[in-house]
Amino acid sequence: MVRSADELDRFAEQAARLGAHHLNVQIAGPPERLEDALALVDALVPAAERAPLPVFFETHRGRLSQDMALFLRLVACRPTLRLTGDLSHYVVAGEMDLPLSPQQLAGYDRILRNCEAFHGRVATAHQVQAPLGPHHRPWTELFLGWWRTGFDYWLARHGAADELSFMVELGPPPYAVTDAQGQELTDRWAEAKAMKDMVRAGRVRLDRFRR
Repeated sequence: MVRSADELDRFAEQAARLGAHHLNVQIAGPPERLEDALALVDALVPAAERAPLPVFFETHRGRLSQDMALFLRLVACRPTLRLTGDLSHYVVAGEMDLPLSPQQLAGYDRILRNCEAFHGRVATAHQVQAPLGPHHRPWTELFLGWWRTGFDYWLARHGAADELSFMVELGPPPYAVTDAQGQELTDRWAEAKAMKDMVRAGRVRLDRFRR
């Protein structure tokens, strides 16, 4: 999480030394006013632009991007902001039930247009990391559709030599669901591989993506 351009400068230098593909940044927040959010973003973007590697700002709960309505207003003011799309957080933060409203779907579509990387996790209205299974199939299909759309938007902006990062991000407890003894209910490694396979199977032009 970053709170200033100086912090972002340091993190970017460290990431470059480590040979990172890109730097994913969560911006401190959430802010109370759009003006405060814009001021912080305007301080961070120049640092991102001078960084020695690509820098993307993640959509995440408990951060500047938490409230979708406010964040969409920010993106409208700064339409070229480069994002890492972790789409799970808005579903939970907004307690979005199926079927999503046209307004919610439009909000997601706008955010997808700015995504330069993606984190892979399926959420529900009350669970940030839902197990992959038949009972969550409608949610899984919703997220797969979002990712396909986001990939298409990315492809329209980039050339064949560019690389899109999709990182399956299944975390340990408390992200992972547990039983009364604290044991995880699913095999996260198996689910991570299954998600990777589903994402790849949903693409027509897989040769355009790094393996």
